[in-house]
Amino acid sequence: MVVPSTAVGFQAAVGTRRSLDGKKDASFHIYKLPKDRSLRLLVKNLGRVMPESVVREEFESLNIRVQEVTQLRYGRRDQDHSKDRPPSPHFIVSVP
Repeated sequence: MVVPSTAVGFQAAVGTRRSLDGKKDASFHIYKLPKDRSLRLLVKNLGRVMPESVVREEFESLNIRVQEVTQLRYGRRDQDHSKDRPPSPHFIVSVP
């Protein structure tokens, strides 16, 4: 197991891992550094017909950089995902 203590060491370990990619007997898992992780915000009750682009624009008008906006949909986990599920009024907004 390789556990680098600095960001530079982490980047070196990732580079080495990438050079091993595709070779036999090389298994690995990489965790993101805290500075590289994104924060996911749940924004509730904006309306079912609110476009994701409007949510993004509102955050950016507040000088909040947005990585991704996803509107949640109604349905159960065991429900067939190929069927169209109605949108909910809630959004997940990922920010750095």
